Amino acid sequence: FVAYFFNRKWTPTYKVSAKVIVQENNKNFGVSSVMQGFDVQKGYQNVNNQIIMFGSSDLISKALDRLSFDVDYYTRGRFKMHNLYKNSPIEIKYDYLSDLAYVSEFYFSSLDDTSYKITFEGNQYSPAFTLKGKYGYPLQCSMFFITINKTSYFNNKKTNLYFKFLSKENLIADFGARL
Repeated sequence: FVAYFFNRKWTPTYKVSAKVIVQENNKNFGVSSVMQGFDVQKGYQNVNNQIIMFGSSDLISKALDRLSFDVDYYTRGRFKMHNLYKNSPIEIKYDYLSDLAYVSEFYFSSLDDTSYKITFEGNQYSPAFTLKGKYGYPLQCSMFFITINKTSYFNNKKTNLYFKFLSKENLIADFGARL
């Protein structure tokens, strides 16, 4: 019984691997194969350069730009959180975010087809507040200037979810440490 509840609470972890082949046009293969253990051959230097390049913040930044990880949308179940990446019923576009917005969690609830409510429970840096807005129109407060639009996953039922703004610098450091 206890194992059943623990298994429902755990978030699945997936292992991913990739192989990269670095080819070097090398005409002196016999001589260079003797030197491969000394890390002086150009091909082996290129492999080390590729490993460094994969962990570079510029490459990770470009990948994050293509994935659009700037806002994390999720729901909370009884036992665990469910990430809504690429399946979120809303999309948040922002013009301004304060530093406090990056360390805060916001609760979003749809009131009807045209309006919504955002609730912030407050923390040691900022007091609690509730904002009401309309889809497609800008919404402002001291933490952010945002516009919320419906996506194709939006349904007419009440939509309730949480969201956080993610700073690019923190994401780069997080994904760089995982490589």
